[in-house]
Amino acid sequence: MSEQILVVDDETSSARIIADAIAWLGFSVVTASNGREGLTVLGTTPFDGILLDLEMPVMNGWTMLDELRWQGYDVPVIVMSQESNQTKLRDLLHEGAQDFLVKPFNPYLLLQKSLRHFSCRTSLEKTPVRENNGAWQAGLYQAKGILVA
Repeated sequence: MSEQILVVDDETSSARIIADAIAWLGFSVVTASNGREGLTVLGTTPFDGILLDLEMPVMNGWTMLDELRWQGYDVPVIVMSQESNQTKLRDLLHEGAQDFLVKPFNPYLLLQKSLRHFSCRTSLEKTPVRENNGAWQAGLYQAKGILVA
């Protein structure tokens, strides 16, 4: 059985690209569009990891991270944010996040950190991360509005 990962991001295209990328590694993926929806999904399904955007309406990532810890969830969280302030990023680690990705991030870094924190080590040997990734990377650039020649 593959690991269940929750992607929480209000940007539909970003969530889809991230979900497709980590599904390519063999993870099962569920998406939520804000922190409140993410907590609701967590209440019904156990997850092995969470990719969490910080800037979202309804309930942001900081609040969801606090709620996760307050409610006793012990699941690895990788936070995604455009925030690059090192002090704030260190604060996230103190609040319980295992790691962070500063947007826009390198797709290989997403794959590497997902494998490291979400315990799908066997996929690393089976999946040639740098090979056959051109279509996925082109989709990422297209979603960000960057033309790929």
